[in-house]
Amino acid sequence: MNKLEKVEVLSHSDEMREFDKDDGYPEGQQFIGITAKATIKIQLNDNTSIIHTVETPGLWGIEEEALRDCSEFIAETVEEELATLGDMLLKLNISTSIKEVRAKAVLKLDRQLLVKAF
Repeated sequence: MNKLEKVEVLSHSDEMREFDKDDGYPEGQQFIGITAKATIKIQLNDNTSIIHTVETPGLWGIEEEALRDCSEFIAETVEEELATLGDMLLKLNISTSIKEVRAKAVLKLDRQLLVKAF
């Protein structure tokens, strides 16, 4: 039986690169992306299983400075990513519920984001 092993919500930091200046952002501007990732165990037979990771496309391009007083936005984004992950797992025939996905979720967000959001 295939089984949901763990769920993580991650933040990713990305610095604006030289070619992005055409969009009006200064070089070095910090952006955040938030994704949700599940580790699943797929049972191939009685003696063999594999571990596979599934990650949501995420929400990218969030200006780091814009998050200063946006705890509600961060919490909503985390919830949306978990819901998307739950949908993805169901499409992959991983028997789970959004309740189980939420219960297993471990937040691995940047410390500053966590302080702002929770």
